[in-house]
Amino acid sequence: MDLTNKLKEIILKMECFIAPDNTDGFYKHFVFWVCKTWSTFEYIDTEVVDVGYDCSTHPKKTGLLASNELATYKDFINSNTGNSVCTFNSGSGMRCEEHSERLKELYGEFCAKKLEELFTEYQLKIPDKYKSECDDVSEFIFGEIADYKTDQELYDVCEKISDRFGSIGCGSEPYMCNVVDCIDGELIYDTSLFGDKTLSEFKQLMVV
Repeated sequence: MDLTNKLKEIILKMECFIAPDNTDGFYKHFVFWVCKTWSTFEYIDTEVVDVGYDCSTHPKKTGLLASNELATYKDFINSNTGNSVCTFNSGSGMRCEEHSERLKELYGEFCAKKLEELFTEYQLKIPDKYKSECDDVSEFIFGEIADYKTDQELYDVCEKISDRFGSIGCGSEPYMCNVVDCIDGELIYDTSLFGDKTLSEFKQLMVV
């Protein structure tokens, strides 16, 4: 079996790994992280600093527990971690990092581990003509090394893996609950499997 077909099989296994109905996949790491973080983290408020030429948001400690202040998962995942990050946008220098960003990092970390297991299982090897351009299969895939013109199918398969299972991969979307609008002061969220669940309900998921 050539590299392209092996990667197609790996994609199917990875889709199973990230599926929210697979309690032995990423789901179990997700539930553990949510319960641990939501239970122990301090609730961080948002302070808006507008100096005219720049309007930034900064984390503001409260000394309160997130478990007492955030009623549902959609509140928790969109709350502040306590870190400030650059926006790289004119007129808005800094912003508050949200737990959704940490979750994406977690997703990328566990997907990378699973991919490495599958690369070993399938005994993947970099095609000879690309060996001088990368050190391993992960770099070959995520570094977009395959030539689109001469190896279009292989390029497309690698791109799909990168798009779905990287740290900013769209495969994490079922675990998110993004804010999409604000109407009359009320936040509107994406439809989510977990959005309205409480911390107590998440704790129950840990024993399923």
